[in-house]
Amino acid sequence: MRSRLKQRGFTLIELMVVIAILAMLVGVSIFSWRAWQKSAPIIEALDHVEQYCALARSKAITRQRPMDLVLLESEIVLMTAAQAVEGVNEYDEVTNEVNPAREVQRAEFSPDVTVVIFTSEDEQIEIPDNGLFVRFYPNGTCEPLLMKIEGPSASYAVGLDPVTGRTKTLKDN
Repeated sequence: MRSRLKQRGFTLIELMVVIAILAMLVGVSIFSWRAWQKSAPIIEALDHVEQYCALARSKAITRQRPMDLVLLESEIVLMTAAQAVEGVNEYDEVTNEVNPAREVQRAEFSPDVTVVIFTSEDEQIEIPDNGLFVRFYPNGTCEPLLMKIEGPSASYAVGLDPVTGRTKTLKDN
């Protein structure tokens, strides 16, 4: 009768093996979590730059109106470009008016992220107080731009292709 009544449960060795495996998984996940936390601000800034460039190009094409991307020390702003408009008033006189620039969207960079702008000759330039303007045109082209986005864990080089208006991103070593 004793052989029929087997005890069901785990042995002490089985429990210790499970606990050891769980401890290893927790240890690996903590290191992965810390690495992700270090890289999150730079990845977020990189995403903002790439998304805003794509959005500026798209809106310039669909609206048939130039769009400006403004890079500030800690922000990126998408704006409609100011536009001169000729019209005729009720006296058949030609009038000139200006449609002012309008902000469309804005995003802030993390304080841990630094944006550095370069000229085509690889010389670093300061971002002016009123921002660095990059124009996207209705035909899909844009002004050239070369920048470096630096964070605590990595840095990326981002360039704008003036012919296609698209970003090219490379991880710096």
